[in-house]
Amino acid sequence: MGRPPLCEQITLFDFMPVISAVVRCFDGETVPVEELEPWMKALVPDGEYMVPGEHPLILRPVKTKETEIQPGLRYLHYMAGSQVYAGIYVGKEEN
Repeated sequence: MGRPPLCEQITLFDFMPVISAVVRCFDGETVPVEELEPWMKALVPDGEYMVPGEHPLILRPVKTKETEIQPGLRYLHYMAGSQVYAGIYVGKEEN
């Protein structure tokens, strides 16, 4: 008898792009992130992630090391793996 044929099951979810779903705060907690909307990317071209909220926080990579972040500025910085991200709050006027 020969080997059975190889089969793979795929779903619609296989075709959805996946980004890192969370980033780590400096207090050790994790927060969910989302993709940037086009208007956010226009304001912060090097932004990679968005922390949702009343005023979205756009995260952009910085060359600063984790140990170099001053304690008073840690609330604006996040980690994804070993990469440090600085946050920039953005808003859009509704007409």
